[in-house]
Amino acid sequence: PSHDEAVEFLLRRTGEVDRAAAGSLARELGCLPLALEQAGAYIAETPGIGLAGYRFLLLARAAQLSPGRLTLPVADPVAVTSALALERVDQMAPSGATALRACAFLAPEAIPLSLLASGADELPETLSADPVALSEDLATLGRLALVSTWSPGTIAVNPSVQAAVRTRLAGGCRSWSAGVVRLVEQAFPLDSDDRATWDRCAALLPHALAVADHEGASESEPQATSRVLDRVAVYQQSRAQLDEARRLLERAVVIAEVSYGPDDPEAGSHLANLATLLWDAGDVGEARLCLERAVALAEDAFGADHPTVAGLLENLGRVLADLGQTEPARQCLERALAIDEQAHGRHHPTVAADLTHLALVLRDLGAVDEARQCFERALAIDESALGDDHPTVGADVANLALLLQDQGELAGARAGLERAVAIAEGAYGPDHPEVAAHLANLGTVWQDLGEPAEARVCLLRALTIARAAGGPDHPAVASVLNNLGGVLADLGQSAAAGECIEAALAIDEAALGPDHPTVVGIRANRARVMDGSEHPRAEPRG
Repeated sequence: PSHDEAVEFLLRRTGEVDRAAAGSLARELGCLPLALEQAGAYIAETPGIGLAGYRFLLLARAAQLSPGRLTLPVADPVAVTSALALERVDQMAPSGATALRACAFLAPEAIPLSLLASGADELPETLSADPVALSEDLATLGRLALVSTWSPGTIAVNPSVQAAVRTRLAGGCRSWSAGVVRLVEQAFPLDSDDRATWDRCAALLPHALAVADHEGASESEPQATSRVLDRVAVYQQSRAQLDEARRLLERAVVIAEVSYGPDDPEAGSHLANLATLLWDAGDVGEARLCLERAVALAEDAFGADHPTVAGLLENLGRVLADLGQTEPARQCLERALAIDEQAHGRHHPTVAADLTHLALVLRDLGAVDEARQCFERALAIDESALGDDHPTVGADVANLALLLQDQGELAGARAGLERAVAIAEGAYGPDHPEVAAHLANLGTVWQDLGEPAEARVCLLRALTIARAAGGPDHPAVASVLNNLGGVLADLGQSAAAGECIEAALAIDEAALGPDHPTVVGIRANRARVMDGSEHPRAEPRG
């Protein structure tokens, strides 16, 4: 605002009438909006101080913060007005002051009040557990122009106020950043790849990144910092943000290695997640190296027959299978199966998962009968343990159906996939991505049955669901578009088929890179559509 506007604001905000005092204060604050608001709020909340009294406090505090400076306006007016407001908060609302100190290490906008309340014991100072008292203290912060309401249930803190808070903490910043990163670790969902947690993950994402970037967080609290980075990366991977997820996981590995040593199991845990990401990104060779190291670390830490080792061996086996090393893959998966049978018994759902992944490798080895036996055993275990309508049972039914499709038993494959769709709809509702996955595979069965019109219906519904769930540029959308292109070609709609396949190619090239095996497969499908050859279908899901 102009000088005159700043003067009018101060008079109106404070109820004072001394225009000369307002003019002096406005000049000394450089007419900065936030500084003016904080000055006016302080005066309004402090009976008897007035414009002249506040100006005296301002100049005294400015002299302490910037000794030797004689020119006006004061150096960094917001820092000075914030410092005065913070001193007032310490007197009026101690719990609010604690909340504000925590907020100084988070992102400035949309700070969830539930985050502050959920792990107050992690902070260096006491935060009121009484929501009414905390709300009153936060209202005091608002009246002093230190925070504002961002949206229902969230607040915002100006970055300049955050900086002033951290300056005032001085040497205490390390303990506060450590406390806040523990707070975020406690709040950020452990299963951040589960779509049911995505809204919570999205709300916490900027705050997790902010606190992890603060100097001192990784040094004072390396375990919590690396775990926060890991969970954020898993969430971003599930949203197909692979480059950012990789950067965070690599950073988590480094923090764990520097803090605990290269042979610590914490580093192994992050390596395992990094391997999964590298695998998704098509860097299968690097994924193998990470998993082999993670297996070795887990064996040293827990013993060769520990279930943690089994889980890593299972992933290593799947990676080896993608590399075409099916026999070593089979050995890894059989060892994982043996460990889990010993640890959990032969009829545990973990064993069923091992059987499913082993079956996929056996199928690739041409051992179709053995693969079918594994799929059928996995299905029987899960039906007994989880019930006929559990979504895991639906996935088992779908895998068996796709094997039947491979063997030309198309009626059985169709029946199985229709059951899988029904189970997923019952468990999740009609618009869940799991429904889309089964519909996409059912579409390929209809295509093999010579019913491209029925296939088109399934794939269009799958496409609608996939776009709504993951956005228009998610790799799941590309997978459906690729298959839809083949079906449209069968229907004689060559132009529409080409558009679908080109769209799929653009999505996956952007998400995965031009050399990813999935991208190579889409290019091959494009060539088949152009020359009228047979079109591929989706791969069975493990």
